[in-house]
Amino acid sequence: MSEWVQLTTVPPLKEKGCYVWRVKTHAYHPDYEDMLTYEEVQRAERYRQVIDRKRFVLGAVLARFILGKELAINPRDIPIIRMCPTCGKPHGQPRLPAENIYWSVSHSGEEVVIAFSRCLRVGIDIEKIQTDIENLPVSEILIHEELDHFNNVLPADKPNVFYTYWTRKEAVLKALGTGLSQSPKSVHFTSTDDDRINWMMSEPKGDSKKAGGQIIDLPVDEHYKGALALLNGDAQDIHILDGTYLLAQTSRKEMI
Repeated sequence: MSEWVQLTTVPPLKEKGCYVWRVKTHAYHPDYEDMLTYEEVQRAERYRQVIDRKRFVLGAVLARFILGKELAINPRDIPIIRMCPTCGKPHGQPRLPAENIYWSVSHSGEEVVIAFSRCLRVGIDIEKIQTDIENLPVSEILIHEELDHFNNVLPADKPNVFYTYWTRKEAVLKALGTGLSQSPKSVHFTSTDDDRINWMMSEPKGDSKKAGGQIIDLPVDEHYKGALALLNGDAQDIHILDGTYLLAQTSRKEMI
């Protein structure tokens, strides 16, 4: 997996490509909230911690900016739907009413990441590693053989092993659109081909009945773990892009 590439323009979404964008929280500017819809602003205001609000705003803004370039639409006018199919609340997987563009957002610590694809449903997850292994929900995430792996590594390596499994599984569940309404233990890994890990479901639910696909670990620093999941389909060209400089060099007027 290549390192993050700094760009000054937004490349078009090709049919056989998956585009993973990253932005750092220091790129946040209060003016970015002018790009958000009323509902998004209301959601941002519900975050109690300032850093949580910044991460949400940056994720929403970067998604609208990339989609606006792709669709030649004012970013604020893009009709993003976030309604959860289960409860009807606005926290479901984001989607468009007509365009076949799939994307997934995740953020943790100082990192915000988004994956886009015109071909396959995608899921992405990033987590800042917490080293207190006593508080890790190991039994809720790992199946028997994964638990054996976790138990047989050195204590210093346990957080790294746990978050590797955790981010891969959550990326899969986000690609499926089920999120944590489906047990992470239903995701298991079947084989590894270069830097791509194959996966399938052991406990199907809804659309996941015939699901399988690939996972790619993200090139994050030692304090994080991240993974990208793609549903069944042809192998994709993965583009790893850093949007921090792009946002910083783009005025609010250009964006809206």
